[in-house]
Amino acid sequence: MIFQTLLTLLLVTTSAFANPIRDLYRRDTELLYRRASNATYNATNTSSVGGTKLKVIVAGGTVPRSNYTTSPDVNITTLFNASSALNATQLYQIASDINSTFGDEEYKGVVITGNEGSLESLGFFTSLIIHSAKPVVVTQDALHGIIVANSTEAAGRGSLVVWKDWIFSGVLASTGGPKIGIIGSINEDHTVTWFYDPALPSLIGEHSAIRNNYTNFTNTEVQSEPVIPIVYDDDYDSSLLQSLSGQVSGVVVVSSGNSTESVFGSSNSSLPIVYSYDGAFGSVSKENIPEGTIASGYLDPLKSKLLLSVAVANGVTDTTALQHIFS
Repeated sequence: MIFQTLLTLLLVTTSAFANPIRDLYRRDTELLYRRASNATYNATNTSSVGGTKLKVIVAGGTVPRSNYTTSPDVNITTLFNASSALNATQLYQIASDINSTFGDEEYKGVVITGNEGSLESLGFFTSLIIHSAKPVVVTQDALHGIIVANSTEAAGRGSLVVWKDWIFSGVLASTGGPKIGIIGSINEDHTVTWFYDPALPSLIGEHSAIRNNYTNFTNTEVQSEPVIPIVYDDDYDSSLLQSLSGQVSGVVVVSSGNSTESVFGSSNSSLPIVYSYDGAFGSVSKENIPEGTIASGYLDPLKSKLLLSVAVANGVTDTTALQHIFS
């Protein structure tokens, strides 16, 4: 049953989202299935990130007492004990703590525990802000996070999100609906099976616009936190943009289909407007949105809001520049 579930998830992952998954985490099919059926597989790391210690940042979730959490190589710091979704101030505070931790060569990785409603935002936000080969693992359960962060192949993948026993890319992990972006699993014996070699999603890859042209996105000392509402295209009229003017820094519009005639267009507003999709699987392309707006691609509304917020907070509001970042 576990193997059947795994292959189903892999099939969904590689077919529904060909761009972010199949092309980014391409593996030989025969080896992929062999790893999936071999629960004891645990490859040797190809590159060392140094350090021996892990830091657990508590922002919610649970930290069960065990040999893992009481190890002298595990340092636990409580920032919050939030039961609801974390706000921008809290996200930046966590990112700042991670950067400080990685400045200490003793640490090889960070685990963040959070409530279920914050896993997606923590995974995606830290993917954008933290530029390090050292693993950042987001989870509800510190035990699972420590197991993954201790894995020899956790480095060089960007932020990771652990949901139940599955490991996801922080760029793609979602806390609602079907799960995509699965790249590994935790086995019953507390080993980790990775389905792909270490690689970064293209959004934050070493050749991406974010890492090459907008290195200031790693800044955690922002002067102001932009207000970016998420609105639904079908529910609002043209007067909404006028009422928002001067109060918000941008808008994410959730589109349920072709939005080329939407009232949320650049001709009606000077605000940066990002179109995202409505549903578990999907994407938005520039052909289906008003001219002068930004297509989110495969990023859902929450991720689109976070990326636009980080961009605006760092002075990037030009539509052409934002189109390049989101592409």
